Amino acid sequence: MGSGSFLSALGMRMLAPDGESSRATAVLGPGIWAAGTRRPRIGAVATMVDVVAGLRPTGTLWPTVDLSVQLVAPLPAEGRIDLVCHPLKTGRRLFVGEVLVHHEGAPLARAVTTFLNQEYAGSSGQQREGDVAPPHDSSAPFDDWLNPKDADERTILVQRAPAIMNGSGTIQGGALAIAAELAAERAPEPKGTWAAAELDIRYLGPVLAGPLKATADVVAVQDDRAFVSVRLTDAGADDRPVAYATTVCVPA
Repeated sequence: MGSGSFLSALGMRMLAPDGESSRATAVLGPGIWAAGTRRPRIGAVATMVDVVAGLRPTGTLWPTVDLSVQLVAPLPAEGRIDLVCHPLKTGRRLFVGEVLVHHEGAPLARAVTTFLNQEYAGSSGQQREGDVAPPHDSSAPFDDWLNPKDADERTILVQRAPAIMNGSGTIQGGALAIAAELAAERAPEPKGTWAAAELDIRYLGPVLAGPLKATADVVAVQDDRAFVSVRLTDAGADDRPVAYATTVCVPA
């Protein structure tokens, strides 16, 4: 994918906060479609949620503890979306926020995320308005930012690469969510016919060695829903756990 960050594919801009609520807009389009489809990835939405919740009006929080996203309507192929993070609890140790996502005024997704309530070392102490990352004009599929490799029918490997790293030298939390989505949708039968509609991820540690390994396990398939869990580990560090995700997949 060349230089730049996968965040540039989101077309995301931070807006002026509304009191204690942080706000952003983003663009759905080819830059975040799953390969070979016109379907935006829920992992891209999870990344947007992570960004808007972490960029508090008072400064940048880090790290993310957990993040849960649920679609309440099908993701449209294109268009502008609006994200607002409302604080649910700002404690001494943890910040918990609810993120509501709308498309053309209609509810699209809801999310809840938790951060350690500590300011990122590089934070300026106030929220920055404008582009989250410089725009990147590319016709390549969104999945190519991760460049996943199949290890087996339910496991993918993702190398550490500058495009998906954060300032702390590990793979960004949104990229971990996308890796979980990629592994989850490959696992249920029939192959290649599922898409994640709900994603919950718990962050357990950094990916310091790599590659990232994401292994999916199908818990159950009931009618039009497949329940899939994904273990994410640092394959180069004796498969040390780095995240655990649960997903609900529906027919694509």
